[in-house]
Amino acid sequence: MGTRLLRPLSEAQLKRLEDHRYRAAGRSLFEPALQLYWCWLLNLVPAWLAPNAITLLGLATNLLSTLLLVYHCPGGTEQAPGYVYVLCGLGLFIYQTLDALDGKQARRTNTCSPLGELFDHGCDSFSTGMWTEGTCSV
Repeated sequence: MGTRLLRPLSEAQLKRLEDHRYRAAGRSLFEPALQLYWCWLLNLVPAWLAPNAITLLGLATNLLSTLLLVYHCPGGTEQAPGYVYVLCGLGLFIYQTLDALDGKQARRTNTCSPLGELFDHGCDSFSTGMWTEGTCSV
């Protein structure tokens, strides 16, 4: 009983967790065209740029877009200037592009790691919350 408290996962569960590999599958109508765009764009990214830096840049873009919207609509009932909505849409596109590039960069530079994957998914989760707030504000 005491050992169970120290080890909540069985040996078989720990083995499955160790063997886990994340595999994303795009099912969007635009996925084939976007894959071509992302692969082309990846050639412009320097090999020395860390994938986590790309993730952080995407998160910063997302944060700035959301803060711009919140600044113009602090109560969630105001009408923001038209350019704010255009910038937010552009920010979302940039964020999604950088989110696609960070994994490609990690595979290209052979720097994939479980910690990097966790960092990427954590930033994605935070971004989802920000975009939910932005969407509700709009």
